[in-house]
Amino acid sequence: MWLRWISLSSAALLLQACALPTTTETIPLPFQALGNEPGWSVVISPDHQATITLDYGEQQLDLLLPPAQVTYAGTHYRAEYQDQPFALDIIFNTCSDTMSDTSYPYETRLEILGKQYQGCGRPAP
Repeated sequence: MWLRWISLSSAALLLQACALPTTTETIPLPFQALGNEPGWSVVISPDHQATITLDYGEQQLDLLLPPAQVTYAGTHYRAEYQDQPFALDIIFNTCSDTMSDTSYPYETRLEILGKQYQGCGRPAP
């Protein structure tokens, strides 16, 4: 009987330790996501307007972002752009730019116009 009580108590403690946090961090605005090969960036203004630059500046797109989905892992935007999925994930994980060896406080992933990009992020300068 005693062992059963210990195992149930231990299980309850483990479940509490594995529970997702109830508080979430939000990204600072304005915010900049950027990456290499090919060069790209997204700048999010305080009014949630995104300026997206792709292919080393050859394409520039503007998109009003929907409300963000904030989770324990980061901030996520989902929408459609030109009838295709748009996704921007800003993940609370440090990131290193492999070309400049610069360290950033966020990891970023962008999906737009059928292409996927990975990079880093920071409060916009």
